[in-house]
Amino acid sequence: MSDKRILKTTVDQIVTYWATKVDKSTLSIDFSEAHERCWHCGYKTKLERCHIVPHSLGRQDAPENLVLLCRLCHAEGPNISDPDFFWDWL
Repeated sequence: MSDKRILKTTVDQIVTYWATKVDKSTLSIDFSEAHERCWHCGYKTKLERCHIVPHSLGRQDAPENLVLLCRLCHAEGPNISDPDFFWDWL
């Protein structure tokens, strides 16, 4: 049996949460395109919900712990317990 967890937090909830909390100049996208462009590389594609601090390191499925990334950036993203390091990478 796979250990994949089903995320209940929606893309809209993630974008709505971060739209007022992130300095938009630090991202590769404008929030008007946050539903369709990777927040790391800016590529327009289907996005995955990515944990800032992974569930395996104690964080939960909540908008404040999720961002939207393309498949490649999601695979390359840091797997650490320090959210500040993640945001520096992003």
